[in-house]
Amino acid sequence: DRSSGSPGIPVGSMTAHPGIDLSIGYNDNLARQSSNAISSPVVIIAPFIVLEGRRGPHAFDVRYRGLTTIYRDSPDDNFNNNEFQANALLAFGIRNDVALRFDLKYGSDPRGSTDRPITTSPDRYREIGVGGRYGYGARGAKGRLEFDAEYRQRRYTNNPQAAAESDLDTTGLGATFYWRVMPKTRLLLEGRYQNFD
Repeated sequence: DRSSGSPGIPVGSMTAHPGIDLSIGYNDNLARQSSNAISSPVVIIAPFIVLEGRRGPHAFDVRYRGLTTIYRDSPDDNFNNNEFQANALLAFGIRNDVALRFDLKYGSDPRGSTDRPITTSPDRYREIGVGGRYGYGARGAKGRLEFDAEYRQRRYTNNPQAAAESDLDTTGLGATFYWRVMPKTRLLLEGRYQNFD
């Protein structure tokens, strides 16, 4: 786990930080129903890995996280989620930098977790996101300006009748101005636009 401060494992010119989270518990109403509740012991396994690298002033990382949920007494509610992300931070001198992000997620909405009708299994989806940020001004400068943009697309891949109205396209634009008023204090003025379709 990166939070432990471990130096990681060298992988070519990059460094890997792998780990796994394990949870064991019991859910007495896994579909969140007011009657005919379904209960089951549950095991949650979440492996992850972060690969980090640098080239000159530029930094890169690739991330993966899995989430497998196993209900012993209700196998129809089992699900396996996978998330991938790639990030790049590009520095062009001390005043200009660009951050880029791409992510892909195969996720699930457990039964009863939304206001959609209850189905016989979790609603599964694929979500793709791209985003970027341009910053002008050195990190320690009196003022700094950032512009950012992102686009996300979520598409449900099963239970199409129940999830037809939940497919989602999100577009976002933003601008932020930072002003350092004391050595460790900055004020910011931010404008943001988001469209949900």
